[in-house]
Amino acid sequence: MTLKLLITHQHQAVVDETAVYARAIPAPREGWLRTMRKALGMSGAQLARRIGATRALISQTERNEVAGAASLRTLQQMAKAMGCKLVYAMVPAEGTTEDLIAARAKDKARALVQLAGGHMALEAQQLSPQQIEYEIERVQRQLISELPSDLWDDK
Repeated sequence: MTLKLLITHQHQAVVDETAVYARAIPAPREGWLRTMRKALGMSGAQLARRIGATRALISQTERNEVAGAASLRTLQQMAKAMGCKLVYAMVPAEGTTEDLIAARAKDKARALVQLAGGHMALEAQQLSPQQIEYEIERVQRQLISELPSDLWDDK
């Protein structure tokens, strides 16, 4: 195993372990900022005073968080003002990082085999459906084992 692949596997382990926990935490409907503020019994005006802002900014930020438009820096600042820590993670929506890589490798393999199959058909050497599936799986395994730098390119 190359050093690059070893490092990639270490990153995958971190992400996949985090995913187990992160997926189990549903985001509150009104967002974490408002939920935490209310859990502390803190008003929007009180939080605004703690960060030197207006109540309107707090309200806007709470709405932006729910809409996915709040900046991490702003959320971090408000979390700190409430004695909290902002926790941020990016994990696969489903499955593991290996599942994402396998799906991408299969798509890439299918495109490569179809391209090659077109050339072979012109030479009257077309593969059977079983041979095509075998080749797709073979190329997919190769892409997964090598993780070429162009795996995520759309060309």
